[in-house]
Formats: sequence, C-alpha cells, structure tokens
Amino acid sequence: MRNDALAGADDAARLRRLIATVRAEGVCATTVPNPLRSGPAVMSTAAAPILDRRGDALGALSLVAPGEGGVRTAARTALRRASLAVSRAVGR
Repeated sequence: MRNDALAGADDAARLRRLIATVRAEGVCATTVPNPLRSGPAVMSTAAAPILDRRGDALGALSLVAPGEGGVRTAARTALRRASLAVSRAVGR
C-alpha cells in the first residue's frame, strides 16, 4: 500500500496491520466504537476483498454486528467464501 493512501488514516499503523491480515488470511475482523448515537457502544465488523485478475482490489464485502463478539469464525469464513465467489464472477 502506498504511504500517501494512509495519509488520511487516524491510525496508519493499525490500518497497516489490518491490511496485512487481509493479505495473509483473506479476511479481517475488528471491533470499533459505534458511530451512531443509539444502539450498542461497540460494533464488530469483518471484511473480505473482491479482487480482479491482477489481484487489485475492486471492493469488499463486509459484515457488521452489534457488540464485541458479533462476527464469529463461521461468519468470517462465509464472508471469505462469498468474496472469492464474487471475485471469480467478475473475472479473477
């Protein structure tokens, strides 16, 4: 990832770690404060990239669940499988 792409990140080191996880495992998960005023204090999220034939990111699929333990291993696995299927469908 180019350093100028990280210039707007609040925590560039954390973003680099998440990107490294996606590259190694094909999916990453994290828990973050809920940006909405209502609902739970934190949200769990997982994301998996949709890649083109060259391996460049076209987009991503993500799951968001309330609370700290919302995105379980089975959901991350299903998310990764779905992102691979979409990648294949767009010509990977």
